[in-house]
Amino acid sequence: MSALLATGDRSRDQGTPMRGLTAAEHLAHVATHADASFLQYPSWAGVKDQWSSEMIG
Repeated sequence: MSALLATGDRSRDQGTPMRGLTAAEHLAHVATHADASFLQYPSWAGVKDQWSSEMIG
């Protein structure tokens, strides 16, 4: 998710507001990064019962 946050930070600096992402949008972004980790997939939050997630971009 660090790649998403870094991208979001640059967009915000250019005046583009942050917003929630759908799982499909999140996966599409992760797919553009060959070095993305499985920890960046939206489904990873479902592995632990006590975890929650929020996808922003």
